[in-house]
Amino acid sequence: MNYTKTTFYFALDEDNPSNVCTVFTQMFGGYTLSTKQGGWINGNGNIVEEVSYTLEAITTKPLDPTQISTFCTHIKEVYNQSEVWVTEQDIQNTIY
Repeated sequence: MNYTKTTFYFALDEDNPSNVCTVFTQMFGGYTLSTKQGGWINGNGNIVEEVSYTLEAITTKPLDPTQISTFCTHIKEVYNQSEVWVTEQDIQNTIY
């Protein structure tokens, strides 16, 4: 069967993504969340370490681009983030 996997990559200013997961579930029906540790160099040349998240939804059809944009705007505004990365991938899967 053919599916679409939509993946959101983002960081939060807090360690609890439960609000993000609640909003995502209400909009898209379900999710898989992974936590990662990462870092980047800020304007002062210092390494900033942060927890980042990967949130995935696998659906039978692509997610609505307007809903994707709305969800990304929610993360950026509520958690003061400058960006959310999104990828979409067509996958074929067999469920046994």
